[in-house]
Amino acid sequence: MFVFLLKYVLIALAMYVFIEYGPLSTKMSYPENMYFILSVLLVSFVLDNMYFYQNLNLNEAFADFQYERNMPDSVYSDDIVYLKAVDPQAKKTYYMNRSISSNIVVMKDVPATESIRSNLSKLRLHKESSGNDNVSTINYLEPVVLRHNAITDSVGNNMYKNTTYAMGIGSKDKLLSHESVNLATRLMVAEDVENATNNGPLKYDRPFYIRVYSPNPSDPANYLRATPVDQASGVTLGPNELMVSASATKETATPFVLSLREPVTPGSNHLSIRLNEYVF
Repeated sequence: MFVFLLKYVLIALAMYVFIEYGPLSTKMSYPENMYFILSVLLVSFVLDNMYFYQNLNLNEAFADFQYERNMPDSVYSDDIVYLKAVDPQAKKTYYMNRSISSNIVVMKDVPATESIRSNLSKLRLHKESSGNDNVSTINYLEPVVLRHNAITDSVGNNMYKNTTYAMGIGSKDKLLSHESVNLATRLMVAEDVENATNNGPLKYDRPFYIRVYSPNPSDPANYLRATPVDQASGVTLGPNELMVSASATKETATPFVLSLREPVTPGSNHLSIRLNEYVF
């Protein structure tokens, strides 16, 4: 409490010295000086309390969430994740990214020196049955949407917005980012590599296939795979990138793994842009 009060005393003294001996000394009367100092103190007090209660609420929400998260090795809906593919022969790990020149989704061999492994900000698996305040696990074979966020100029006058997008299948079966989140064609399911009938909770660091969801079991099963670009695709990528498409059978599908970046929080606070955080 003493430090708290001392802060405002020092602010008041600094403002008084500035007004009395600074450039405003001949422009403000004595009552105006006091009104000005009190106004500055009031604004400082309000801002301090806003910051305090905002962080208090975030901490309380995170503490409640930690209590509810009773399966730490399972994937929860809207956990922020890295989606990876491992090439054991080349000893490389590829991270899901967006192509620099388009919205084509690629797997990129990111150098170990780079702290940011993906330019798909807030990448996550979302199931439609979970609301903002309903923290729940994702199960194998359960329809989900691959989501990410991006900063967009939504109204064309430099008013930027943190916007949620989905991934969907485009022409020639290419996986695309920055798609509408409202279309049912964005649905996919995770299938356990070792047990195709497993419908338990999806696990971190356990290989799985990604299959395009179809409500009709008799439809052909299309899986995602990451492969070097062929000339017929008309796509140009970097030397350390693989294109992701939904043209694979189960035999040719790419096994993916997930690693946790940040756990979901009730109210979607984890999707907010934090101080010193860069959102692509």
